[in-house]
Amino acid sequence: MAAPSTTPSWIRLLFDRLPAPRTAVEGRVYGEMQSLLVRLLVPMAVINIVNGLIYSAAFLQVVEVWKVAIWFVPVALYSLMQTLAYMRLSKKKTPTHVSGRFLRKAELSSLVLGVIWGVSTYLFHSDNQLANLFICIVIAGMGAGTMSILGPVARVGSRFLIGSVTIMLATNILKNSPFAVEVTLLALSFTAALLIGGARNYRHIYDMIVQGMQSETA
Repeated sequence: MAAPSTTPSWIRLLFDRLPAPRTAVEGRVYGEMQSLLVRLLVPMAVINIVNGLIYSAAFLQVVEVWKVAIWFVPVALYSLMQTLAYMRLSKKKTPTHVSGRFLRKAELSSLVLGVIWGVSTYLFHSDNQLANLFICIVIAGMGAGTMSILGPVARVGSRFLIGSVTIMLATNILKNSPFAVEVTLLALSFTAALLIGGARNYRHIYDMIVQGMQSETA
């Protein structure tokens, strides 16, 4: 039994709204995604707060303290919310079939976090071009790390990329960064590669679940 054509391409990962599951396989896939996301809430919160602390400490030497504080407070609150969500959701049993509502909320949440990290490229921008380049490296690293951890849930990871990379590119252009063109081209190719990899991970999970369901009914 081949996987249906509803499996999203990497372009759909960017633009499509997650629909309600249309087949039993999709329902099982959504359930696996939701279970994975719940398990990853605390690790993602730790990565977010630790990287945020290191990043903030580095730029205390470059920009005003109030700019660092304005950026770091939402990062800390976001990590706290992730931890509280895990404590609440881990007590519940994840249903085998889910509606997709939780996943859609996770996509929006990931987009918000991406925007928060992306805004740092504007708040932390300075006359120090090496510091500005370091910002781009940090954003790229966070995007790569997010997509790596959330590989099977590529839609959620892609929202972080959209939020962070878009603002990073806009800031480089608005601030007339000497690296604007190079960073734009590299970021676009980098983002496309991560999304294509995420889509393949999704397809791999999809096919595994199809085979599992076939075995159950054999």
